Amino acid sequence: MSETEQSPQPNASSSKTAELSREERFKALRSKHSASIKANHAEVVAEHKRMKLNPQHLSKLDRKKAEAEIKLAKVDAEDAGEDFERKRAWDWTMEESEAWDTRLAEKQRNRNEAGFSGKPLTPKSGS
Repeated sequence: MSETEQSPQPNASSSKTAELSREERFKALRSKHSASIKANHAEVVAEHKRMKLNPQHLSKLDRKKAEAEIKLAKVDAEDAGEDFERKRAWDWTMEESEAWDTRLAEKQRNRNEAGFSGKPLTPKSGS
């Protein structure tokens, strides 16, 4: 009977450890849950902020910013007595400049050649 008397004691201590481990797991789950709620809320707020921004408005602002920077650079160059277009051309090599010129000439040629050939349309017979 000594075995049966000793078995309740380990069960009691094992039940206490099981209860403690259950409480620890529950606390861990609660903290994980609260952390996920906070992260989800932050993500929802960020998404809402992104949704409020209009992409066309952002591109318009970027374009205006670039134009303002160019105007400012022109004014600065004029104040310094420099030629803005010449200073700006320093950013490209000779080959890049020639390639750009040929590209623009090709575009202009395509624009001039586009359209109708000038031949009158003939109506279909039998319709």
